[in-house]
Amino acid sequence: MKRRLVLLGAPGSGKGTQAEMITRQFGIPVTSPGAILRREKDLGTPLGEETAEVIQHGGLVSDKIIVELIEDWLRLHGGHGFVFDGFPRTLPQAESLMSILARLRTALDLAIWLDVS
Repeated sequence: MKRRLVLLGAPGSGKGTQAEMITRQFGIPVTSPGAILRREKDLGTPLGEETAEVIQHGGLVSDKIIVELIEDWLRLHGGHGFVFDGFPRTLPQAESLMSILARLRTALDLAIWLDVS
């Protein structure tokens, strides 16, 4: 089953838990910007080292870098569907995701907002 999903919600809303369940049930790859950044750091890429330094000093990684990483990930791993855990987080990221998907000639199937009361 080739589905393209995004899970959105506040920290602690269960995005990661739901993503794991969806992956286990349907075999759809799951990722998040944090997972991609950690992988880049572990691989010792220049971008991984640069973002690790930004994070270490309490900074936020720019939307531009996050979007580039997401696009690279989609080109490599998104062919069989995907679940994004916590991406997009901002309106510019959402607009960028729609542009990326259009360039890849695909579309988002579902966006799920997890609300905790």
